[in-house]
Amino acid sequence: FLSLCFANKEKEMNINGTFVYQKGTDNMGYVTNYFLVYLNIIQKYSKIIEYTIIFKGGIMKNPIIAAFQRGGGQPWLNNKAFTLAEVLITLGIIGIIAALTLPMLIESYKKHEVEVRLKKFYSTFSNALLLSVAQNGEMEYWDYPTKQNNGEQMSTFVNKYLFPYLAGIKECSYNDSKSGGNCAKISNQLQQSTTYKFPVYIFMDGGCFVILPGGQNGPAGWLHFRYDINCLGKPNENNKDMFDFVIQYKRNKSFIFKAGGLQTFNVTDRKELLKYCINAENNPHSRASCAALIQYDGWHISDDYPFKL
Repeated sequence: FLSLCFANKEKEMNINGTFVYQKGTDNMGYVTNYFLVYLNIIQKYSKIIEYTIIFKGGIMKNPIIAAFQRGGGQPWLNNKAFTLAEVLITLGIIGIIAALTLPMLIESYKKHEVEVRLKKFYSTFSNALLLSVAQNGEMEYWDYPTKQNNGEQMSTFVNKYLFPYLAGIKECSYNDSKSGGNCAKISNQLQQSTTYKFPVYIFMDGGCFVILPGGQNGPAGWLHFRYDINCLGKPNENNKDMFDFVIQYKRNKSFIFKAGGLQTFNVTDRKELLKYCINAENNPHSRASCAALIQYDGWHISDDYPFKL
């Protein structure tokens, strides 16, 4: 066993009533038997404020644990524990680093989430449209809603041409009493208007979208989509979590499905796409068109993206 004895220059006291004497060491200085441990104690107002363990071959100040091996083992010499001040300083440095890096990590995560959700929405809808065209013929011959503000006609259109080809999606009717008004709230939020009472379509991953029928110009027509990556989740702002997509269908030609809106549909220059994304003129047709810029950049949000996510 090993007994620890307290001692100073004037007296010795043994904490367990047994005095221990120092034995010899081998030529290498290893402790070969029991040895005596002294503690230099600095006292102030009867309280120990500092102490030092002194033993054969080394000194340790304010130790937490002293570990020794008996019978040929070498003591851990000159090991120092951390003081409270050192611990607090270390924790303060860690806190400062976390405060500096955490916002960047959150921003990076949000960017990645938007990129993945937009790409998934585009891929999911592209596949559904291709399947629907194969089953129902070219889009120019589909039965589109004839009234601009008619939720029932839109619901009939979606149930025929989209629902069978989209997995994990449900309709949230504008006047659905079971939703507690949430369906109307989401629809108004996506359209940024209370004029049109169109249903909302919700994915299992929490994203949702609304479809707005566009005008027709001779053999061409348009369908507009407003997609929210997290539906009722914040911030519910254009180009942060709400983005536009658009379909153009033409007679005797395949449909074209793109991210963005009418203003960006035929734009192929990145500087122009960035300009429409910023939308300094506050053009209502470019309110959520930054998805076109993200698609142009390979579904990646670049460093010059004008909105903080």
